[in-house]
Amino acid sequence: MKKLFTLVILSVIAFNTVHAEISWTLSKDGTLTISGTDMPDYWSWQPAPWHGDRVFKVIIEDGVTNIGSYAFAGCSYLTSITIANSVTSIGDYAFSGGCSRLSSITIPNSVTSIGKYVFRDCSGLTSVSIPNTVNSIEQGTFAGSGLTSITIPNSVTNIGDFAFGNCENLSSVTISKNVRSIVGGAFSHCYSLNSILVENGNPIYDSRDDSNAIIETKSNTLIVGCQNTVIPESVKGIGEKAFSGCTGLASITIPTSVTNIGQYAFYWCTNLSSITIPAYVTSIGASAFGACSNLISVTLPEGVRSIGNNAFSGCTSLVSVAIPKSVTDIGYNAFSRCTGLTSLTCNAIVPPFCGSDCFSQVNKSIPLYVPEKSVDAYINAKQWNSFINILTIHENPSLTLSLTDKHSDLTEGYYQKNKVTFTRNNLSVGDYATFCLPFDIDLSKTTDVFSKVYLPLNIGLLKPSGTLLMLLDEVNNNTIIKAGQAFVAKCQKSEVVFENCSDVTFDNTTPNPIPSKVKIYNFDGTSGALTQNTDVNLKIGGTYSNLTKLDKNNYRTLFSNGSFDSTTSVNPFQMYVYIDGSSLGSKVTSISFEFNDVATGIKELRMNNISSSIYDLNGRMVIEKNLKPGLYIKQGKKIVIGSR
Repeated sequence: MKKLFTLVILSVIAFNTVHAEISWTLSKDGTLTISGTDMPDYWSWQPAPWHGDRVFKVIIEDGVTNIGSYAFAGCSYLTSITIANSVTSIGDYAFSGGCSRLSSITIPNSVTSIGKYVFRDCSGLTSVSIPNTVNSIEQGTFAGSGLTSITIPNSVTNIGDFAFGNCENLSSVTISKNVRSIVGGAFSHCYSLNSILVENGNPIYDSRDDSNAIIETKSNTLIVGCQNTVIPESVKGIGEKAFSGCTGLASITIPTSVTNIGQYAFYWCTNLSSITIPAYVTSIGASAFGACSNLISVTLPEGVRSIGNNAFSGCTSLVSVAIPKSVTDIGYNAFSRCTGLTSLTCNAIVPPFCGSDCFSQVNKSIPLYVPEKSVDAYINAKQWNSFINILTIHENPSLTLSLTDKHSDLTEGYYQKNKVTFTRNNLSVGDYATFCLPFDIDLSKTTDVFSKVYLPLNIGLLKPSGTLLMLLDEVNNNTIIKAGQAFVAKCQKSEVVFENCSDVTFDNTTPNPIPSKVKIYNFDGTSGALTQNTDVNLKIGGTYSNLTKLDKNNYRTLFSNGSFDSTTSVNPFQMYVYIDGSSLGSKVTSISFEFNDVATGIKELRMNNISSSIYDLNGRMVIEKNLKPGLYIKQGKKIVIGSR
């Protein structure tokens, strides 16, 4: 007992010795005056000696070099503080935990270090001047404070995690050109944030295209967004916690350039009602859309391989989800507490692996639609076997499918009108592109994307020079192009999205279109006289799948300038030309589409009122029954009269 008593006494004496470097007085009016040199650090379990007293005002006199950790934590009556110019650092949690009456503070230029969570939950703190001597804003420094705007000074190079998190009244942020590091979540749960600007000249971050966002320049990753953010088409990733807690965000368009959505990216965006995941995203991060309680619909593209833990947990308004065929892994709690689900579709042939409680609190009597040949596999797979109403995909009226050049899998099922999309986003304005789609499309929906659209006529003119001109027929804006019909378009935008304009069914046997034979005529380019060429064997077609390991002597694809070149592969949903290698002996040196009437040489042709009039290449009207095989003009378009 004696030894124990002695140890306790020594501990108390040592503690008091540490405090010997400062002295303090508390007046009757609640003014705390601190003098001395080095203020010690305090702790939540070992608070400052004035803790619990009614401290209304603090005066830190000249000579004191620092404010210790937890020094004024929990001083709920504190309204003002004066800090001497001798102070160089403010310790962790110095004013945290309830200094709600502190409305403003002036930090002197002598301060070079402000610790973690210093002003946490200082809800009354509406303004603060950060001196141009501070190099870093640490984790949670101003979290939960009442700040309404903040300008980061030029001296600051680092902003830590949750530095301004949960600042409910913060509406505008300006980042200086010298900031070099911003940790994800630095501005998360700032419900009122509507203006974000990175000053010009910052080599690491930018706010390009008036995006109202912070974008990491090198990686093109958006790391901080707000309710007014417009994501530029150059952005490739949505960073961790980028929009986390942005409750004012009602809608957002994620461009097709985005390939990655980080964890907690849209967590707790409680006003977000719908989201379309872009076609090239392959993974959805943990809790990416967790707690989005107003989210009604989500579109997942073919190509997504993994859905992270808690990715859609707590999305209580979500009505239906279609999981693409490409998904192999679904994390734990991914769709837990999605209590509003009325149907679920999984297109994967092999049931994806599901983490624990993947569908916790989801009504297990809702229909689960799966591929017809996989019903038994789902009945026996963990997590999936908790559903008692497993049906085939063909029985699902709300099935959707998103296709791209990279994701061409025609997932089995019956798709109603406008339920299938094809997106291509690498078009060059002014150039030509080819398409061959597995569903009917309405060209009237693409008038803003294409200036001209052509269908091949399956007729080719072989000049003495060896140039083979493939003839085209320009079609009008109201044309319906049928599934499997290859066509060419001149682009005036960088992206096009097609939708099926009629119902379509895909199954495991949906074939590629059969290429059609092109009739070749020898053409001298002046008289218009034609003789059929039977030596050249050429076909034109399109494909829904990726064709690889082709003989480059046989296959050609269209370059953006309108000419064809040999290839060993053809991308999905594009046109190609097949020419028998032996035909090269017939002096076919090049192949191109004839876009600009180069075959005729006619500069002007005046048409009369007789709609059926036919003209030769010299502009003279001719009688149809007397025509020899050749090239002519009828109703302003070229026609070929072949041998009978």
